[in-house]
Amino acid sequence: MDGHPNRTARGYAGIRIRNGTDIDVDGGTVSGEFFITRNIPVDALVVTEGSLLIIKPSELVQIDSKLTPTARFAMKAYFGKRMFA
Repeated sequence: MDGHPNRTARGYAGIRIRNGTDIDVDGGTVSGEFFITRNIPVDALVVTEGSLLIIKPSELVQIDSKLTPTARFAMKAYFGKRMFA
């Protein structure tokens, strides 16, 4: 498991860094940083892909089948085993 520096001084906290094989590109690699932000008004968010879905943590199990592999990775990194409890 890769670690990630805590960046709370900038207003967000790192959860995990992911480096690995890009399954969509032969011989390719992928890198990603996953983080949590807090205290940002919903109307200040700009969603560039898909749409914003706001749910309670207890409702995660209901949407698991709709999550992309990357979203599932990030959610499990944050919630761990509690995600599907």
